[in-house]
Amino acid sequence: MKRFVFILLFCFLQANSVFAENNFYKFWHSRVLHFAQKHLPEVEKLSETEKQDFFKTDEYKSVAILLYEFIEPKRASKRYFDTSHALSKSLLKSKGFGHVINHFKKQKSHFDSLSTPFELLDYRYVMSPRKGYGSGSITKQTLFSIKEHIRLACRPNITQLFLGSYLASVSPLEGSWVSVKIENVTSRNSLFLHIPSSISKPNMFGSVEQEFNLVVNLDEFK
Repeated sequence: MKRFVFILLFCFLQANSVFAENNFYKFWHSRVLHFAQKHLPEVEKLSETEKQDFFKTDEYKSVAILLYEFIEPKRASKRYFDTSHALSKSLLKSKGFGHVINHFKKQKSHFDSLSTPFELLDYRYVMSPRKGYGSGSITKQTLFSIKEHIRLACRPNITQLFLGSYLASVSPLEGSWVSVKIENVTSRNSLFLHIPSSISKPNMFGSVEQEFNLVVNLDEFK
């Protein structure tokens, strides 16, 4: 009898857990949709041509489009941007991007004597603490992410706020020019502090990716 009661209790808690989770996601779905529609009314009705026009001209409307595609199933799962896009121009002005470039320059100075040009591959710019970075509760990575949040709060940047943490690779071109590849995954996992286990489309808040391929001049970053 006790075992039967335990099974019923377990099933009840599981059912309520699913109910609570669904309502939790529905609430945040409405909040994100409200934000997207606030910056771009009728975002859900845009054609692909109209989206591409906004990607070129307005970083806030670009973020509105990406957020809408994030919360809705069966939308674009990956977006590509180059130096000409509004999001890219905004990203180039962010303190985080400047940090990545300055890290590359510092590492490059140690390898200038080598015959092979130095490349920075898959460097993680960190905005939020992640599992697996140190065993202590307060790690160097955690302190860095806190500092980055404070810095971003003092000088907001919409693209940096949307991307959060990302992977960056920097390769030398001619002279002081470099190509920079930024890779980012926006998922319910990252949005909700890596708690949920389901992160793939077509679920609500399914994963979407952004890839930036940029060409920048190192001399513009001090």
